[in-house]
Amino acid sequence: GHQLELSQRIPWPGTLQLRGEVARHEADAAREGVTSAQLKLTAAASALAARWYFVHQAIRINGINQSLLKDFRAIAVSRYGSGLASQQDALRADVAFNQLAHQAIVLERRQRDIAARINTLLNQPPDKPLPPPAELTEPPLLPTVNTLREQARLAHPELKALAARTRALQSRAGLAGRARFPDITFKAGYNALWDRDSKRFTVGVGINLPLDQAKRQAAEDEAGARIKKSEWALVDRAAQIDERIQLAYDRLQQSRHTLALDRDRLLPLAEQALEVALSDYDAGVGDFLDLISNEKSLMQIQLRIAQALADLHIQLAELNEAVGSLTPGEVKGANEGDQR
Repeated sequence: GHQLELSQRIPWPGTLQLRGEVARHEADAAREGVTSAQLKLTAAASALAARWYFVHQAIRINGINQSLLKDFRAIAVSRYGSGLASQQDALRADVAFNQLAHQAIVLERRQRDIAARINTLLNQPPDKPLPPPAELTEPPLLPTVNTLREQARLAHPELKALAARTRALQSRAGLAGRARFPDITFKAGYNALWDRDSKRFTVGVGINLPLDQAKRQAAEDEAGARIKKSEWALVDRAAQIDERIQLAYDRLQQSRHTLALDRDRLLPLAEQALEVALSDYDAGVGDFLDLISNEKSLMQIQLRIAQALADLHIQLAELNEAVGSLTPGEVKGANEGDQR
């Protein structure tokens, strides 16, 4: 003989809806996790691109200054041969030139390090040749820091993921409450072992009795505690993001001021000072130490300009990640008003 039985449990009304809400909210949180990973990768790529730009600029500036020192040494040797200058001038030029040559070696190693990191990010062999960087321009003006904070509260994927997880926990708390009520099970069966055909087919209804209410109350309490924990985690993460936005915004403003000062004011003065020092030395009224000092000052300002421009883009990438948007500067009505 044989026996067959089919059964279907029907949960308490509202239970299936709550289960669907849990699954939907957890899926929303997972999608926001993907967006968060994209933001981190974008910020890392932008920062590496800015460092790739700076190291190329530093190597270029180093080469220009090596050529200048060669010219200075030729002038010093010529004046020494004419008895108009000391041999120390040529030796000082040699010392400065060799220092720049050593610095060039350090910069080339740094260039290889950055190239390896970029290739790793691109899933390529670390020694694969990379094209030279594109020119960097000064980023446009940004909205106020308060505007960026508001944008982060609305758009940041980590905050949206935490909010989705909180909603999922709230739905789970509803499920814990539904566990106090019984489920109904409908059954239909066929038993060939009965002799009479009228007894072989059976139908029935089963009801489970949730007698252990203390266990169910504990589950509800646990669900409520998890909701509170998730809500406070959301508040804490929002505060951390506000802090990151403020710090990145202030650093970006500082780099912008440094770039403007060095590029617009100090660079023309340093170039003029070097021209005057070279003219004075060539005319026999200047000191070679002044010439070397002015050349070093000019090179340092050139490097600071390149570094400040790269820092602007690095800090903008950090700000993008903190705000949770790839282009925070495109907020309508952007201005640089009171950021407090």
